[in-house]
Amino acid sequence: MTRRTTAFRTPLVAARSLAAYQATSAGGLALGSWFWGHLAGTVGVEAALVVAAARTVAPPLVGLRL
Repeated sequence: MTRRTTAFRTPLVAARSLAAYQATSAGGLALGSWFWGHLAGTVGVEAALVVAAARTVAPPLVGLRL
């Protein structure tokens, strides 16, 4: 192992990486919740569910086409 790869395996770096990951995940969850709540409040719950379903189904279909 070189010195460079060893430096990234210290507990301090691992803890900071985990903290950044958790903060990003929590922030993404909060922003996503706000977005879907705002969309449901604006266009209605049924329309928001249709948009969510379309966003769930579309990527695999695009992937099949490529």
